[in-house]
Amino acid sequence: MIIGLTDPMKEGPTLGRYIDWIRGDGSDIEIRVLSYTQGSADGLAGCDALVLSGGNDVHPALYGRMDAWEKMKDVDEHRDRFEIGLVEAALSERVPILGICRGAQIFNVARGGSLVPDLQDAGYADHRSGLRGEKVHGITITPGSGLRTIVGLEAADVNSSHHQAIDRPGEGLRITARSTDGVAEAAEWEQPEGKSFLLLVQWHPERITDGNSPVAAHIRNALLTHLRPTPNHQT
Repeated sequence: MIIGLTDPMKEGPTLGRYIDWIRGDGSDIEIRVLSYTQGSADGLAGCDALVLSGGNDVHPALYGRMDAWEKMKDVDEHRDRFEIGLVEAALSERVPILGICRGAQIFNVARGGSLVPDLQDAGYADHRSGLRGEKVHGITITPGSGLRTIVGLEAADVNSSHHQAIDRPGEGLRITARSTDGVAEAAEWEQPEGKSFLLLVQWHPERITDGNSPVAAHIRNALLTHLRPTPNHQT
């Protein structure tokens, strides 16, 4: 099987964490890194699923918040456009999608939704990592949601390393988990019938050290059990 993974475009172990988490014990899983810097615009062809990784802020012009430009960090409009194109292609080809942190945000923007440009500026608690490492906070999961079915929990603790989040859900989406202070932490199709798999999470399952954590392992397993039925993979 082939999993497309957008390049988080960060130095160090970041990319490797995603690859290791997606593969788990499955050495037969090929990871195809997709990046505008590598000229891989056609790389989604043949992929059985797409993982949208975390990273820099989405350009505020894409969701009508240029008033918050001074709050942005490491904006890369080329990456934004490239990944919006991947989202559109994946939806057209019915490729299952998992969005992680920025990945959840760029998918929402691609569907016409908006973001909270800066959580603290909007009156929420600080959700960013600090000098003592990643923060952890609780989330409440919507009854009857796909996420609730996947993780089997009404509430959970997740890691937190972001200053933006989904605000207005994009077309066809609904929020299915919120933090204790009300920040959107997950989204999925409002009407999933007849659509390919989609899950958007604000936390980083690839950085959760407990390999059996439902909010990490169960999410990975759900993606791998909803692969696109193509010649690469038959369900």
